[in-house]
Amino acid sequence: MHAADVVPCTRIAHPGPTRSGTVTVGTRSDEFVEVVLRVPAELGARVASVAGDFTAWIPVPMIADGAGAFQLKVRLLPGLTYSYRFLLDDTTWINDLAAAGDGTGPNGTPTSIIET
Repeated sequence: MHAADVVPCTRIAHPGPTRSGTVTVGTRSDEFVEVVLRVPAELGARVASVAGDFTAWIPVPMIADGAGAFQLKVRLLPGLTYSYRFLLDDTTWINDLAAAGDGTGPNGTPTSIIET
């Protein structure tokens, strides 16, 4: 699926504490919506990845911010709903409890959703 581009991401200010992650919607145009996905330091992950509709469910490494959190900026097509999950330490899948809602992955697994 070519619905999104993963783009390099630099440090972005965290909007506040969350239970498992944060979704921040940034630049919006007719062609794409920039979304920043974040895994907070409180989860204690050594590495983090995100997988979802926009990565063909292939885990994409997130960028460490130096303080124990991870983030990744993605460009998504506007007006769609995307399912995703975080993979922590290459072993533990979690949903983003700060997401817009709950969805279902291709194998019936509960997921988080982003609505653009």
